[in-house]
Amino acid sequence: MESQSNNLVVFMKRPDVLTKFTDILGDNGKSYVQSVLIAVSASAELMKCTPESIFRSALRAASLGLSCDPALKQAWLVPYNRKQGDGWIKEAQFQPHYKGLYTLAMRTGKYWNINVSAIYDGQRVMENPLTGMHAVMEENGFMGEHPGKNPAYMDVTIRRRDASKIIGWLGYFKTKKGFEKSIWMSSAEIDDHARKYVKDYDKNPNWNDGEKRLVMEMKTVLRQLLSWADMSGTESALLVEAMKAEEGEPIDAVIENEPNRFDEDGTITYERAKQVVIKTTSGKEKFLGELDAESLNKVYLSSQTTDEQKEAAVIVLKSDFNMDPPAVEKKTEKQNMTELGF
Repeated sequence: MESQSNNLVVFMKRPDVLTKFTDILGDNGKSYVQSVLIAVSASAELMKCTPESIFRSALRAASLGLSCDPALKQAWLVPYNRKQGDGWIKEAQFQPHYKGLYTLAMRTGKYWNINVSAIYDGQRVMENPLTGMHAVMEENGFMGEHPGKNPAYMDVTIRRRDASKIIGWLGYFKTKKGFEKSIWMSSAEIDDHARKYVKDYDKNPNWNDGEKRLVMEMKTVLRQLLSWADMSGTESALLVEAMKAEEGEPIDAVIENEPNRFDEDGTITYERAKQVVIKTTSGKEKFLGELDAESLNKVYLSSQTTDEQKEAAVIVLKSDFNMDPPAVEKKTEKQNMTELGF
């Protein structure tokens, strides 16, 4: 696990990677990357994800102006298993949090109010068949909102104390142009929707965590509510992009696709070869793509490196420096132990 952590840190602090974030966030780019590393280090499953997928997911969140810091609850990095060849790899995927979608919607400047509220056992949701608007009725007959826009409020003190079961969610928004919309989804309807549309629903870490599931239910209702919203104009572009990400849409072209590990003939690709990590005698870890020709030669000649590292070093030498690897010569044990001291 420590090696994986070091690999991720080295990858995320590469100049070309940092440049991607500073291009979006300016001087805050480096601190954003640091917050991503902290978030990933707190999750054993995320630590197993490829550095490339962490990079892609975090960059997408940054491009939307959302933080990956779990404390801010704007974006999640969610680990998934993906089949590659005969095996499996673990990749991170960006998902907006409920608060992330809410924040992006409010940033458009189009709404006076957006809200999603839990409906508890004992409450009843009433729908006006003419307008489609909803109201909530308590057991004692006390009505919360609509008929005549009464200013009634629901007493939530007892409900919170008794921790009543949530039976569904009610969503509502009002735009600054006066348009109003409310929708109601029961917990059963949300579950049916999730089973139909959520990737790997039965294994999804957010839907199978009691606390996070409530957030996912809220977000489902918010997404259905926003399907009635005006998504035109540049001010809604980021919200549209976040909702596409939630649907599993491809990542923007500005974010490079993860390189395949092998070409069709079974050799390591150049892109992957550059990202092979070598550990020096000083304890530092570096990508082969960071090394000069002399250091690559040392990697190739050393008996301390693996066959994959040697093969990758040859590929980088040929591609970056138009050089063939040096002839192998017999070395003493002392030479083998010190030759990676670059």
